Amino acid sequence: MESLIGTVFFVLVLIWAFRIETNTAKTVEALNRIEKQLAENDTKKGKK
Repeated sequence: MESLIGTVFFVLVLIWAFRIETNTAKTVEALNRIEKQLAENDTKKGKK
């Protein structure tokens, strides 16, 4: 019984860790998009 509880707990921890990794990747992707947009805006301002 303890091994079953341990296995379920381990699987839940893996799922939780994967969700954090996915959210972190999405955050980094969003930050890169924002940075690119800001860089484009800066170059447009410089050309005016």
